[in-house]
Amino acid sequence: MAKALLSIEEEMAKEMETIKIAIKPNIKFRSISTKGRMFTASDDSFTPGQKLECIVLAYAYRNEYYTTAWSQGAGYIPPVCWAVGSKQNDLAPSKSVEAPEHIKCEDCPQNEYPQGGGGKACKNTIKLAIIPPDFEEGDLPYLISFPPTSNTPFREYMESISKAGMHYMQAVTTISFDPKVAYAKPICTLGSKHARMKDILPARERGKEWVMREPFIPED
Repeated sequence: MAKALLSIEEEMAKEMETIKIAIKPNIKFRSISTKGRMFTASDDSFTPGQKLECIVLAYAYRNEYYTTAWSQGAGYIPPVCWAVGSKQNDLAPSKSVEAPEHIKCEDCPQNEYPQGGGGKACKNTIKLAIIPPDFEEGDLPYLISFPPTSNTPFREYMESISKAGMHYMQAVTTISFDPKVAYAKPICTLGSKHARMKDILPARERGKEWVMREPFIPED
């Protein structure tokens, strides 16, 4: 099964070599907010709601450690240590980090739950690039961030897709909010298999670039 899924990635890479993609540089990406347990597009391209049908184009696990607490009106505060990658267990501080907290995120003290309770010092999120199943040629993907509480459900969802014999890009995914909690906790449900693999390739490349992008660090 793993070899079959890997071959899909290889075929897509070869297909990309034959496709000319004209994407304007520095174009602002579209995003989806989960505030108030509502999915809201930054460009108002769809009516806000509590359920989204989409195709997942790419995703990345992101660990970000901040030494300065966020406060309203303080402006952008970058993390002091971060890691970005597609495999959660292999995350390690980026080479761009001046003073890494540890060699690997898995063993980092900042990435552990405190004994007295509470959350980790390091923020663990997932950034996804998605596009509606009825997208049109040239449409840009959306970016959506999943909070730390969605990490385990998302990993289980990806495992369920593999067990179904599909690559995640082949599936129509439904994203909704976990009804068991009052806060915004996105969860994914597997839908049908779509037939637009070749059509999604240009958007996939842009989405992959966006989710893997490292935090912006202002120059001194």
